[in-house]
Amino acid sequence: MHNKENQRIALSRKMLQGALLRLLERKNIDEIKIVELCKEAELNRSTFYRLYSIPSEVQKEIIENIITEVYITISKKEDKFKYIYDYISSHRNLLSVLVRNLDDYFLSILENKYYLFLKKDCVLDVSEEQLRYTCTFQVAGFLAILKRFLASEKTPTPEEITAILKFHLIASNLH
Repeated sequence: MHNKENQRIALSRKMLQGALLRLLERKNIDEIKIVELCKEAELNRSTFYRLYSIPSEVQKEIIENIITEVYITISKKEDKFKYIYDYISSHRNLLSVLVRNLDDYFLSILENKYYLFLKKDCVLDVSEEQLRYTCTFQVAGFLAILKRFLASEKTPTPEEITAILKFHLIASNLH
């Protein structure tokens, strides 16, 4: 019985997440009402309220799941950049919808995950504050490139993106 309940909860979450993404294609997160989200998901409001309080919590869960998936996978990959490029390319529509609705919460999660990732392998002698500023800077740059990539009709190749990033690294070292 307990396993069936867990499956029902997981299915309800998935249905609400899918419904939210469909609604986000047409409107901003702040414009989405619980009633329309439940109607789109074909679930009762009581089901929604058992799992969430507001629609943005569904969005946050989607974003946290993506970040966790990428973070876990990328730490096992040799060619981390290729994996990120492939992920972005294959999830272009999903990421486009989410990027349009970015908020400070998303940015703080991304910065923190990146901080933990860098701190684990950091060989530079830098303070925690310097590392945090570096993470903020790099995440902002990554998101700017991601937005441009997603908005572009001509998808840049991995080699073109790598060249852009290498130029950025070289330019940032110029004083």
